[in-house]
Amino acid sequence: MRHLTTFFIGLFLFALATDTVAQRRSRTSTREREEKPEKLAFKDKLTYGLFLGTTGFGNGFSISGKAEAGVKPFDAFDAFTAGVGSKFEFAFQNNFGSNNDRTIFNYGFYPFARFRITEEIYLKGEYNFFSTDIGPNFDRINFDFPMVGGGYVQGFDRWKVGFEVLILAGDSEIDNPIVTGATTSDLYTLIEYNIAFIYKL
Repeated sequence: MRHLTTFFIGLFLFALATDTVAQRRSRTSTREREEKPEKLAFKDKLTYGLFLGTTGFGNGFSISGKAEAGVKPFDAFDAFTAGVGSKFEFAFQNNFGSNNDRTIFNYGFYPFARFRITEEIYLKGEYNFFSTDIGPNFDRINFDFPMVGGGYVQGFDRWKVGFEVLILAGDSEIDNPIVTGATTSDLYTLIEYNIAFIYKL
């Protein structure tokens, strides 16, 4: 009888220990699943932006815009975005007293990196490859330049609306057949400002 009692006590302790270990493993596994970020599908990492602005009204009218697409490459750190974009600039020059009015269309593309500081504020850097029309008797001028700045947006859900301001970072000399010693700011604005529409900042 004593041996039987010892056997049942031992069996009970063994079952209790096994159950405790199983529960501990279950809690650890659940905690690991909760702590491990869920891997997002590629389409869920994509973000888009539309921008309109940098208008001018001197001797005519000008307006610019750009569109971009980016991806958030890190599942656990969605504040960082890298992508590419394209931009355009349309201008109508009204030369009073002559028949030399003309329409200009400039365009370019750029890779960019964006870092979200808060839900409303972000920093951004672009490296632009731009092509501009300097006149009917000349070839287009192609040049490149960096821009840095940031933006402020507000909104509900995934779409946000606000503004973005970028500053020309480095006014280097470019080859211009019309103006000797011309720099980037002679053919592109020093400050680019846009109304921003961003999906998934």
